[in-house]
Amino acid sequence: SVRSGGLRLLLVEDHPIVAEVVQGLLREQGHAVTHAAHGLAALSEIVTQCFDAALLDLDLPGLDGLALARMLRSQGFVAPLLAVTARSDADAEAQARAAGFDDFLRKPVSGAMLAQALQASVPG
Repeated sequence: SVRSGGLRLLLVEDHPIVAEVVQGLLREQGHAVTHAAHGLAALSEIVTQCFDAALLDLDLPGLDGLALARMLRSQGFVAPLLAVTARSDADAEAQARAAGFDDFLRKPVSGAMLAQALQASVPG
């Protein structure tokens, strides 16, 4: 179960409205959310902060979510990675898991979907 104080989450999402919606849903659940609009920002956040999990859009400008996941893993990021994507192709989930993601959510995500995925992924 998710600890009472909430989780420290990194959200990597380039679309400002989607980012705002997802941050709102997560904060309503008591989590602290740091938003990064692209992969390089995410990489600098993990150097300075500790996160319990990260939620990554797969279609990011520049460094996509799959490449970012591999980089995070290679830099020793061991917390759960959740892919959040609008991709509907059959291969997307397999590609995400191969890149190091622990879970795969299709947009639009709901608060319930996020809560369930975090509960399943984050040991607590």
